Amino acid sequence: MRAFALTWPRPLRAWQVRLWDLRSPAQPVQQLASHTFAVRRVRFCPHSASQLLSASYDMSVCLWDVVTATHRPQHQYNHHSEFVLGVEWSLFEEGVLASCGWDGWLHVWPRGVHPAPPPLPPAAGPSPFAPAPVGPPSAGPSGVG
Repeated sequence: MRAFALTWPRPLRAWQVRLWDLRSPAQPVQQLASHTFAVRRVRFCPHSASQLLSASYDMSVCLWDVVTATHRPQHQYNHHSEFVLGVEWSLFEEGVLASCGWDGWLHVWPRGVHPAPPPLPPAAGPSPFAPAPVGPPSAGPSGVG
């Protein structure tokens, strides 16, 4: 039986994922710390009970092996340019991960492979959302403003 909790120590220094055994809840059985900001989502793998994903406001996704945990993630993915909103395992393809971020990107990739960062936006001219320039009224066809 397993459960998890997202906590942070005081004073705030490192964000942690704590794992608890519900049969003896006095102390966490593991503390996983790698994120530098709050952890937003945690998901256990549906194909392997020892693998865990965590997504954070530090723009990273960590893959943990909770059986052989060395308190460091097996992989840390830094492919988002804004905080990570969600993370999930594929139910149908073992070892396929997905993450979505505030940057508007959804990444799907196989475990162990680092996804490419999103492409840079094209060099843009004036924003289509910028207000129109304001100046003196132009003269109408009769020359009167």
